[in-house]
Amino acid sequence: MTIDKDGNWTATGVGTTTITVTTSNGKTATVKVTVKSKQESSISGVIISHSTGLGLSEITLKLYTPDGKLVNEVITDMNGQYSFGELSKNDYYLVLSVPEGQEIFHSNTFGSDGVSGVYGIDGSNKLTDRNATLKSKDIPAIGITVEPKELNQVVGDTGKLAITFQPGSTTDKSLNFVSADSTVLTIDKDGNWTATGVGTTTITVTTSNGKTATVKVTVTAKEIPAESITVEPKELNQVVGDTGKLAITFQPGNTTDKSLNFVSADSKVMTIDKDGNWTATGVGTTTITVTTSNGKTATVKVTVKAKEIPAESITVEPKALNQVVGDTGKLAITFQPSNTTDKSLNFVSNDPSILTIDNNGNWIAMKEGTTVITVTTSNGKTAFVFVTVKAKDIPVESITVEPKELNQLVGDTGKLAITFQPSNATDKSLNFVSNDPSILTIDSNGNWTALKEGTTVITVTTSNGKTAFVFVTVKAKDIPAESITVEPKELNQFVGDTGKLAITFQPGNTTDKSLNFESRNPDILTIDSNGNWTAVKEGTTVITVTTSNGKTAFVFVTVKANGIPVESITVEPKELNQLVGDTGKLAITFQPSNATDKSLNFVSNDPSIMTIDSNGNWTAMKEGSTVITVTTSNGKLVTVLVTVKEVVKNGVHVLYEDYPVTTGYFDPKGNGYENTGFDHDFGALEPYRGLGPDHYRITKVGYIQIKEDGQYGFLIELKGNDAGYVGINDKQIINYDPKIGGNKDNPYQFFKKGDVIKVEIKHFHRDPSASAPFKLKWTTPSNPYSPKSIDVSEIMQTPN
Repeated sequence: MTIDKDGNWTATGVGTTTITVTTSNGKTATVKVTVKSKQESSISGVIISHSTGLGLSEITLKLYTPDGKLVNEVITDMNGQYSFGELSKNDYYLVLSVPEGQEIFHSNTFGSDGVSGVYGIDGSNKLTDRNATLKSKDIPAIGITVEPKELNQVVGDTGKLAITFQPGSTTDKSLNFVSADSTVLTIDKDGNWTATGVGTTTITVTTSNGKTATVKVTVTAKEIPAESITVEPKELNQVVGDTGKLAITFQPGNTTDKSLNFVSADSKVMTIDKDGNWTATGVGTTTITVTTSNGKTATVKVTVKAKEIPAESITVEPKALNQVVGDTGKLAITFQPSNTTDKSLNFVSNDPSILTIDNNGNWIAMKEGTTVITVTTSNGKTAFVFVTVKAKDIPVESITVEPKELNQLVGDTGKLAITFQPSNATDKSLNFVSNDPSILTIDSNGNWTALKEGTTVITVTTSNGKTAFVFVTVKAKDIPAESITVEPKELNQFVGDTGKLAITFQPGNTTDKSLNFESRNPDILTIDSNGNWTAVKEGTTVITVTTSNGKTAFVFVTVKANGIPVESITVEPKELNQLVGDTGKLAITFQPSNATDKSLNFVSNDPSIMTIDSNGNWTAMKEGSTVITVTTSNGKLVTVLVTVKEVVKNGVHVLYEDYPVTTGYFDPKGNGYENTGFDHDFGALEPYRGLGPDHYRITKVGYIQIKEDGQYGFLIELKGNDAGYVGINDKQIINYDPKIGGNKDNPYQFFKKGDVIKVEIKHFHRDPSASAPFKLKWTTPSNPYSPKSIDVSEIMQTPN
């Protein structure tokens, strides 16, 4: 190592030495020196852009030893070049930091993660061309927006469509432009368009991945502007009341837009409408200016003089005065023509002691009687008002309504009769109100119509509050019997047997069910008016059953000599507690067991709940209760009490409600039972016809039978601006709305095994484009930490 007088040193060879520094008075200091051979090894390369082929600057690369120790960090220069120099002997690997939004397109050095392999450096070797090519990550177009969305042009217009990609970072922004009718409008590959002919067409713009947008196009003929206009006449000299229309000529005659604006400088002198129709309205002068749509003008000078217009007639309102003493008012006079110039009048009452009138038409009713008012114009035209003045109002003291009660059938009509006390009451106006218009309606004149079966009250009220009431009973309209069925259809009896015929009317709601029973040979079998029969002696006969409207049925009777009569019967089971759809057969035991006639009649009081055939086979039809009667041929009977319940079904009751933001209230659209749970997700679709994709509420109600004693927790899962509610046994436990806050969970509910709880959820969905999922999850004593949805198999539509 050499060193000059100023302390500048140069390492000249490999080895060790010492530098001694000495002051002028002999003070010294030393520097130990070690010089090693120069390290010539390096690693270099270039980072290039795939799209431009140019180097990328500011790209970071790091050099590591295999044990993960960072040796150096560099960034690429403006040409994309980098270099790690003066590397000592060792193994190294490189890490390329790929910028966000980029990825390695090609490299002989770096993997897709930006990490190279391990390179051995001996202190003298140089590794070059450790290169990489980067490209932007492909981002496909989700959609495109075209502006303008409509083109309304004239032939010869040109322009260019503006396209916006969603997302804005879409990498491939190539487009295809197509006009459905190039004779109307052409468009090139860059979106430049030219209107070529009159008509309509559609431009379709398509991205490289098939997303499209359209532009509606209308091309009209090129406009020909007005160069000037001529108005006829150029002057108007009129009198008040004159009317007319200006005539306009365009230059050139084929001007396309012939719309005009007409303005009178003084509308008190002359008015003019949008079509050039003018009316002289007052004395004076003015100017009418006519302007085209492109600003060309023409003017008309106007002079209007006064015109004497005499009254031809007058009309007085009212034409008759029916007043009470003390009333006041004013007559309204209309002149014909309305532009009569002299509108002075003279008012005279034939009897001022009954009614007075001043020179302005103001009148006062003075006393009871009749008179006439004469109204006269300045030129002698007259009109008359006939006057009746009565004593002051006599109030109603009470009213009487006939009838006081209405006992009607559905469809009946009529009118109430009202008597006023005193009879000379002056104001006899009334208000009629039915407490229940669904049963009986009544109009403002007291006309009523019976609509359906039931009871209600009509209230009749005078103008001064006096009331009367009519009590209404409406019964169903008579429904005649169409036919009857008699059970049994045959009687095979022994002498001494008794019994009763069972009659079924068709239809079941027949109103008159009176019957006539007749035995053709009462010596063999008698029958009374209630259908009770007695076998008298051996033989045959026929029973005829007749309705009040003549419908008949027959029972063929055979009576035999006495056998062993049935004393009683026993039925098993004595009660039937079944589910809808169940079937079975009644078991009958006769006492004595050797009774000779074991024929039976089975009747269900309500076959719509349970049917039973002639052999005792029954079927449960619907929920409800009824009685089955079993009768022997000699009238012994026994009954079976029947209860039928619906089969418990899994699922919930659902109510769908729309929420129009313009009205601010929920509008039900549909409801019913569904075999679903509390969870749902309708995406961006409407869940029920008429709801639309947003602003609706779904309410679900179901019942769950608790299987374990202990603590239960509930939580809801929603998205976006959706709100949710949960109630247990009609008590709110969760109420959450992102606009006002609230809770999404409630872990503190305690139930006992066997409890049946009512669960109600409400889901209010707001956003039209967002998905609309809703989930209700719960934790149970045996699963306290992992909330799960409630399976539909655990949910009942009804509580039992």
